[in-house]
Amino acid sequence: MAKGGAAFKDRVPTYDELNWPALEALRQLGGSAGIAEHLSQVIEDQVVPESVSAIPHGKSGRSELEYRLAWARTALRRCGYVENSARGVWSLTETGEHATQDQLRQRILDLRSFDHKNYSAKTPNPTEPDANFEIDWQDTLLDVLRKMDPSAFERLCKRVLRESGFIKVEVTGKSGDGGIDVTQFHAVFFEEA
Repeated sequence: MAKGGAAFKDRVPTYDELNWPALEALRQLGGSAGIAEHLSQVIEDQVVPESVSAIPHGKSGRSELEYRLAWARTALRRCGYVENSARGVWSLTETGEHATQDQLRQRILDLRSFDHKNYSAKTPNPTEPDANFEIDWQDTLLDVLRKMDPSAFERLCKRVLRESGFIKVEVTGKSGDGGIDVTQFHAVFFEEA
């Protein structure tokens, strides 16, 4: 079912080149998919070789394809064709189920025109990503975490585990590996009455 894979043998598709394949992949997956499942379907449909799909996006821990596909989903959301129905789950809207490639292309052009008219005076560089996009905070967080002192990271992990319902969390620092060592934990979850 490859539609455009030949073009992507030696390079990562652009955001614009991924808009239609992203929509089509959701249709093939029954109208909704998790992020990893969506990525796999796009790779399969577009016959993107591993040498291209594994190209990293800086130091974010994600591939460039993954990063650009996230932008494509965001564009589709702005078009009204998909929605983020649950954390990490994307679903087609009724409009998205029936949209054609030409309609998608025109909707993207309309949104760009709207953005240019409304944001060019406010934004010093309109080619920079909008701060409201889902992917910016994740990259920022990963950068902060990677720069943390290992003992500070271990304290943060301990706090996150405790606030997530774990009790008796012991973090052994300074073990030499620079990582986190949780020696004992027990999750306690409470049912609401």
